[in-house]
Amino acid sequence: MNTKQGLEIDRVDNGYLASWWVYNGEAIKHQMCFMEENKEHGEIECFQRLLYFITEHFGMIGSKHDARRIRIITGEEDENL
Repeated sequence: MNTKQGLEIDRVDNGYLASWWVYNGEAIKHQMCFMEENKEHGEIECFQRLLYFITEHFGMIGSKHDARRIRIITGEEDENL
């Protein structure tokens, strides 16, 4: 059985580092780095990518057709609400 356990997020100089373990007969550590791009909204876009990753990691992404789901929006989409 391939299972993921937990998720650790660390703030680094230019973004975030996500670490988690996958157990499939042996424990294997995985890491993914989310780097801020050097542009106007780079920090916000980086954090948004991290939030999408977290919802997918825990199986909470849902479908746009679901009555209730987690939505991650930026200021641009807020104007249309």
